[in-house]
Amino acid sequence: MSEKQNNNKQINNFTIKEAINNIDDNNNKRKIYEFLWGDNKFFKGEDEDRKVQKVFDTRHSVYSCNSYAFQIKDSKENIVDNKNISDSKYFDSICKKLTEIFDIEDKDDRFKDKLREACSGSGSEQRRITTLHSSSLCALLFFYNVSEENPLTLIMDSKKITFTDVLFEFQNIVIEGRKPSNVDIVLLGKDADNGENVILFLESKFSEYLDIANQFDLGLDYLKKYSSIYNDNNLKNINLCICQDKNGNPKFFSKKNREKTEKYNRIKVINDAMYIEGIKQMISHYIGITNLLKGNFYNESENKLKEKLKNAEIYLGKILFDFHNMNIGNKKAFKEYFNNYSNKYKKLAKILNKLEENKGQIKKKINILPQLLTYSLFNKKYNKEDKIEHTIDSKIKEYYKLK
Repeated sequence: MSEKQNNNKQINNFTIKEAINNIDDNNNKRKIYEFLWGDNKFFKGEDEDRKVQKVFDTRHSVYSCNSYAFQIKDSKENIVDNKNISDSKYFDSICKKLTEIFDIEDKDDRFKDKLREACSGSGSEQRRITTLHSSSLCALLFFYNVSEENPLTLIMDSKKITFTDVLFEFQNIVIEGRKPSNVDIVLLGKDADNGENVILFLESKFSEYLDIANQFDLGLDYLKKYSSIYNDNNLKNINLCICQDKNGNPKFFSKKNREKTEKYNRIKVINDAMYIEGIKQMISHYIGITNLLKGNFYNESENKLKEKLKNAEIYLGKILFDFHNMNIGNKKAFKEYFNNYSNKYKKLAKILNKLEENKGQIKKKINILPQLLTYSLFNKKYNKEDKIEHTIDSKIKEYYKLK
């Protein structure tokens, strides 16, 4: 076997157990993946030796040590290198593989439509969607089948809302000329009591929120335009602060961004451990929906919501996969971290809801859900108050150990 062939085998020929054993720089994530998929039971059946492959990191042009994807084969049964999986010609192969794995071939047409939506945002969604721990995959599998035939009922603000349609990767303008925000899930439904239209924008996270950072960079244009959000009082409420110079003014630095140099400020965490990117992302979604309600659509394809927005109650929230309910490692540590992030989210929701109360320039108020939603609510064991009702395919619940 040539060196090139051997390298290709190393990239593409892992069992789930072998893949997990190779994860080497994030102990918590390794424990999660090992608990969910390490025993290989999910993969037993006709395709018992189903393999996974390393995910190609496009930013650094290397194969990841810690990310693995379902092995995809083309129409000639050749393994597709994950480096090339974003090519649109492999879309049908990806769809075929996922419907086979999760035993949903009978819903192939609907799944394919929603998979196409989920892969339509900015970024490498088609590559990400095949990754075992992908947030995009998790969101797609749990919500793709929301329909008139299989509605999703959710209790929000003490109201019973029945959702009968869903969109994925909905794009909104945050700053003109910059990348849009991509909302993972948009649920369309009605209030069960008064029949009013309801739209819920949801950000979904699987294990990313375990990635702790102590700072993020914010463009000067963001800081100027959205100073009502990015100010000292608001940021301190969620243990963040703006880096300042010796005179107490925001301290800026320059860096190259897409062939041009721009000014940035740095937002830092104050004595805490936090998934700081999630805070920034929720603020961007809020800004994007604010622009949407003013009639500023990112592109014509997003106009599908135009009529529904006119007479709808608007909500924004976040759903996380909560691992502390599972028998993984140090359950107390997982729970404490989850509760800490949950408290940060509650404070951010309070800040944004207060801003909405003080607004007068847009007709529709955006209601920020005061608490995080969790995927464990799809398991009756943790959904004692029937907060969520929706039929999830059996293999999907098995894959995420929510049966």
